[in-house]
Amino acid sequence: MCIRDSRWCAAKPVCPLMTGAVDRMVKAKLEALPHDQIAHYLGMVPTIESFIKDLQQLAHGLLEEGQQVPGYKLVPKRATRQWVNEDDAYRMLRKHFDVDDTFTAKIISPAVAEKMLKKIKQELPADLVVAVSTGNTLAPESDPRPAVLQIGQMLSKAMAKIQ
Repeated sequence: MCIRDSRWCAAKPVCPLMTGAVDRMVKAKLEALPHDQIAHYLGMVPTIESFIKDLQQLAHGLLEEGQQVPGYKLVPKRATRQWVNEDDAYRMLRKHFDVDDTFTAKIISPAVAEKMLKKIKQELPADLVVAVSTGNTLAPESDPRPAVLQIGQMLSKAMAKIQ
């Protein structure tokens, strides 16, 4: 039996009651819905959003474990640039700018430095910057980004075969 508040239900992504409701809503022609039905569906928005979020988390977890989810893969999140060495970056920027422009509480970001350097027709040295991703995200198989290599899982599976 389902609990009344499905926000806390761990089985939402595989629940026939929940997935059946989602399937019915997907097939509905929105323009043809009676106003009371629109109101009913709008009341279900938090539940549906929660279901979708849980479904995405489930798929992400499966892919993180090295399992397949047909049509989906993990890709790195957008990387942000960081200084390889802040002292080297500070010295490089100090050559072109007054200390007040480059150093307040901490050194300016590579993006800000790049904009400042462009104004004086200088390039940001590539060896001072590295792009770092904050994790992985779920994406359809058609996404042009390469899938994340799950090296840890590959090594674990290889070691299990050896033993």
